Amino acid sequence: MQVKAEVELWKLRSDNWQKFCQLTRPEMTDELNRLKAEVERLTERLGGVRLIVTEEMYDELNTKYLEQQHELQNIALTARQILDEKIDLKEQVERLTKAGDAMAEEFSFIGSPDGGFNSIERWNAAKEGKQSNG
Repeated sequence: MQVKAEVELWKLRSDNWQKFCQLTRPEMTDELNRLKAEVERLTERLGGVRLIVTEEMYDELNTKYLEQQHELQNIALTARQILDEKIDLKEQVERLTKAGDAMAEEFSFIGSPDGGFNSIERWNAAKEGKQSNG
């Protein structure tokens, strides 16, 4: 597809060049003046800014873009790792809470040195993020 586009562009340039070469000197001058006027008109539309991107500028911009893309990928990876750790910790808290609830329930049935009630109160307070008074 690109080769076809390049051939078409070459053909267009060739046709335009042939037409330009067939012009008389006054016609060439008129065509050059017309093209200069067109450049000035377009430059005015851009606010006097002429946009010329050299290959070096393109490479520099492309390098910056790739660096930013790489940085964003690293940020996304770090965020994913943090999220995974948070999920793992949440699951671990859920497992430990269930285990603590099961132990507290066992204490209520089999008893403990303090009769189980002080330990159960402490556990329930700890689950709520409070300190027990016992």
